[in-house]
Amino acid sequence: PLARRCRRLARPRQCGTIAAIDWQDRGEQGYGAAIGPVLKRFFLERGLLLRPLGSVIYLLPPFCLSEEQLDRAYDAIEEAATTLPASA
Repeated sequence: PLARRCRRLARPRQCGTIAAIDWQDRGEQGYGAAIGPVLKRFFLERGLLLRPLGSVIYLLPPFCLSEEQLDRAYDAIEEAATTLPASA
């Protein structure tokens, strides 16, 4: 699982097709965390519309999403967790 491979990711959870994972870093946490806009920009630059709310990354994939497209989203989350500078 992604959270086990990346120290910055924690508390993965899922309800139906909706998934969320916490971004843990030295910076602030919660809804107003500064990492939210950084993550949004990171994902948009890769052509992905993911929904970070502060330090929580949400995935709300449509039912028509292919497995490859979903893998691309999870790969981008892993890339962010391993390449963004601390407290970006």
